Amino acid sequence: MADFQAISPEKRRVVIDRLDREPEFAKRAAEAVLTLLDRVDSEVKAVWVSRGLRAYAAGLVTSAQLMRLNWAIERLLICDAREIVSAFEWVRAEPRRIWGQSPYALAALSVGLASFDAKWEEGATRPTELCELFVRHIWKPND
Repeated sequence: MADFQAISPEKRRVVIDRLDREPEFAKRAAEAVLTLLDRVDSEVKAVWVSRGLRAYAAGLVTSAQLMRLNWAIERLLICDAREIVSAFEWVRAEPRRIWGQSPYALAALSVGLASFDAKWEEGATRPTELCELFVRHIWKPND
């Protein structure tokens, strides 16, 4: 998908026009994109789930933690993972820091990797124990 930006504006305009004019072409193109995204998502998430299973087999996470990790993995957009991990490491380096209301904080909230702490004057999004487990056992820098 990122390579699409390398295509000239004229060629992109041709594709856009065709998508607008030909409903069948638009449907086939959308199906191809969804298949590709699903395949990439499935391959990455299968690796993540296997890492969770390894942590469980090694006694590093409980069965409940494994279920929560798998639930988060299933729902997490893989494109958000790197930013969530970066934010976690940034907060871990200085515990008084907060995530604020970034899209990544909201993504982390939606899958249980963050919680909202209303004790602060404006509220604070903070990483959860599940986020720590994700960073420790699931995430690898090359992901």
